Amino acid sequence: MTDRKDRFAGCLLGVLVGDGMGVRVQGLERRLVEQRFADSDSLRVLSPGPYGAATLMTLALASSVVAAGGAFAAEDFARRLADTYDGDRGYGRGTERVLERLCNGEAWQRAAAGPGGRASFGNGAATRSAPLGLAFAGDVDRLRWTAEQAAAVTHGHVLAIEGAVLQALAVAMALQAAGRPIDAEGFLRSLALQCRTREFAARMRTAAELVGRKNLRRAVLVERLGNAPTALGSVATAAFCFARHANSFEDSIVEALGLGGASCSITSMTGAIAGAYLGDGSIPERWLETCGDTVLSLSEVHSVAEGLVGFVESSAACG
Repeated sequence: MTDRKDRFAGCLLGVLVGDGMGVRVQGLERRLVEQRFADSDSLRVLSPGPYGAATLMTLALASSVVAAGGAFAAEDFARRLADTYDGDRGYGRGTERVLERLCNGEAWQRAAAGPGGRASFGNGAATRSAPLGLAFAGDVDRLRWTAEQAAAVTHGHVLAIEGAVLQALAVAMALQAAGRPIDAEGFLRSLALQCRTREFAARMRTAAELVGRKNLRRAVLVERLGNAPTALGSVATAAFCFARHANSFEDSIVEALGLGGASCSITSMTGAIAGAYLGDGSIPERWLETCGDTVLSLSEVHSVAEGLVGFVESSAACG
């Protein structure tokens, strides 16, 4: 595989693996995680559980971008979200309401404007935005616009949309830095400069201040950055977990697992960034072996990644 294929596959597989690992502590309070798992090694030996909503929505968005040739098509994306919707996969309440309306035949504009979508500040849009960081890494304005449009299919709140943009930017920055050392504080401060809301700017600056601290307690990290299912309570946390352990996919996921809370969201976003930076070879084989099922296979994830690679390479040739 080419280096680009490695990074793209690493990103999408990172979502899948992170999503499955997060299931093991999803919803547990940070204190309970610490009681059940005495140290990082006891988290490290866990195996991924079933993948969830983050994986399904990420692949739907990636496939839609490729099918539309980069010109984002909200109707196509909404249809793909509805076609792959599985209520047992752990969608957030706001996203679930919108997708149920889509499945019942409502136009996406009406579905998104209804109760749930219009005011939702959850992290659902952020958890699926990684493909946009891959597809538009070289064009920040296009990345931002597309991430905003894709988020708006299910989320209307400014913080939910901002979270989707920042997660895509984090993936793009990691992809472009591949092969070079990551300055953890600089990475997070660069994301802070991209923030358009005071809330996210403050959260990213806090992440930058904390990332270099030795013996940082998880309680402090959760208190300052969050482990919630909101965009504000998870996007900066995922970026922190990556930046603190940029040279190890495994360590970044373990860092995220130790925080509990909205673990599937945080670990899937962390995995996306780490996979984009380190490539698919960085993902522990023992984790990959138990990912996927009869509905979604690893080969299908690779196929979607190859489609994104083809789109990027054809766009570069035309440009």
